[in-house]
Amino acid sequence: MARTRNPKDWIATSAMADTLGCSVDHLYRLRDIGELKKGTHWYCLNEKAARPTYRWHRKRVEQVMGIS
Repeated sequence: MARTRNPKDWIATSAMADTLGCSVDHLYRLRDIGELKKGTHWYCLNEKAARPTYRWHRKRVEQVMGIS
């Protein structure tokens, strides 16, 4: 059975950066180096778009960052 995503758990990139007190670029670096995993920490709403839109799981990203 596929996992369902509760929209309340996932927030926009700018909101995630504000929550962590870091830059959007820093989030993207963590994603690019594999520190934040696709499907667990982030997902893309429109992968084929010229400028993809990402959503981030606040609690899981905070755990990786040592915040919660």
